[in-house]
Amino acid sequence: MLPMDRRVWLIVAVVLLRLAALLFLLDRLPAVVDGHYVANDALRFHEIAVTPGTPYVDFEVEVPPAEYFYLVAQHGTDPRSTAVNLAIGQFLLDLVLVGGLLCGWNQRAAIAYLLISLPLIPYLYFRVDLLSMTLAVLGFAFVRKRLNVLGGITLALAVMSKVWPLALLPLLLVERRWKATAVFVGATAAAFAGWIAWVGLDGIREVATFRSSHGWQIESVVGTIVLLVSAKPVVYEGGALRVGEAAAAARAALTGTFAFAAGVASVLAWKRDAVRGSGRDTVRLDEGPDGTAVLAVVIVAAMLVLSPILSWQYVAWLIPWAAIAAADGDYPLGGLTLVVTALTSWLVFLSLPLSARSHLAEAVALIRDSVLVVIVVLGFFRLIRGRRSTEDWQTGIRDPEPVDI
Repeated sequence: MLPMDRRVWLIVAVVLLRLAALLFLLDRLPAVVDGHYVANDALRFHEIAVTPGTPYVDFEVEVPPAEYFYLVAQHGTDPRSTAVNLAIGQFLLDLVLVGGLLCGWNQRAAIAYLLISLPLIPYLYFRVDLLSMTLAVLGFAFVRKRLNVLGGITLALAVMSKVWPLALLPLLLVERRWKATAVFVGATAAAFAGWIAWVGLDGIREVATFRSSHGWQIESVVGTIVLLVSAKPVVYEGGALRVGEAAAAARAALTGTFAFAAGVASVLAWKRDAVRGSGRDTVRLDEGPDGTAVLAVVIVAAMLVLSPILSWQYVAWLIPWAAIAAADGDYPLGGLTLVVTALTSWLVFLSLPLSARSHLAEAVALIRDSVLVVIVVLGFFRLIRGRRSTEDWQTGIRDPEPVDI
């Protein structure tokens, strides 16, 4: 274990490395970003920001309102300047996220996050996922500091920037953070009501279907399998390369499977914590290696596995929670997440693209997706084993009282 002063220097060194990588990328950013693997989303982000009219009504938008207004605030005079603005803004948000881990958890969590996310840096700063990630981490950091109202509102903002943080609600329930839960649910409901009052139900539909897209994104678990076993053509739809037909019934089945998996994981965490916290006024799941972070890892990883779209940057959603788990002693979860980020970047930079059905690219995608499944299974094992270990400890089986002879 590194001494505290060395941890600080390591954090500073990795942050400077990320800054150097960002400056390197900005210096080589092409004048036209369309089609460039690093910043090709900037063209779409710029288009969203400058299109006149009411979003969701006059033109389709695939992101929730908070992210839409963020893009409006960050856009430049052209796609290239928009990419530059986004990169600088995302880097600053990355620093805030690290600060949230330092304040809400510890230096070990911040170091683990910086190291696990390092393979994604060549393109993560040119997306907008760090907005929702930072808000989610800050929300839970505020709750850990008992700033429940601020934490609940921040988590609601995270949902309105990217819907996925809504799946983290069970973490608050398992920790019995009733006030934060009430604020989170109330603020999120109010935000959705305001969204509907503003543009009707079109906004929710466009975000939920990614602008009415129908195919499986080729990097998703299902999409990779379809790509492997069929000769269906790869088409560009809704800002992503897709294959086959993601029928409504199939999407519903995946959503139901995710809800079931998240529910079972939450019940396991709740029961484990109820045993551990018996007789206490305050229950904290962050005590021990099977803390709240493991539940978050299971939920987010299951979401990625069962999603019809799994863009490169989406794996970043998993990193803060895996980092917290690793900092708490669960090195396998942290290590496997690092494998996921490394394989994802390798897939991005392969000279033979997945869309061209390169056997190497297909193998890398399949291995990456398999590791995500392993993370879900290992997380469930941690929750089950953690509960049994706690029960053993409570009943004295694991640490029996000494017997006088």
